[in-house]
Amino acid sequence: MKLTKYFLGFFLAFALTVAFNSQTQAQSTPKVKKRQVNQKKRIRNGVKSGELSKKEATKLRKQQRNIKKTKRAAKADGKVTRKERKQIQRKQNRASKNIKRKKHNNRKRKGN
Repeated sequence: MKLTKYFLGFFLAFALTVAFNSQTQAQSTPKVKKRQVNQKKRIRNGVKSGELSKKEATKLRKQQRNIKKTKRAAKADGKVTRKERKQIQRKQNRASKNIKRKKHNNRKRKGN
């Protein structure tokens, strides 16, 4: 009887571990994460160098938060669909263009 309980406990723990790992892998979006980190770095460097004004940086950061919110919503059900990935990628493309445009519009941060 004790042996049966141990096997049942072991099996249940194993099943939960496998289920948790598969759910975690389904939610993984490494390319999106890497790109978000890169875009945040570009904004930070733009502020440091004076290429971005405070107002521009605020708008770009708000756009990054919106992308993060979209990504979180896509992951909520445990599966990021192709349509959701496209939507996130589109938002990231738009954000990247905005960063480039605002960094090169010859507006300087006050004090620089």
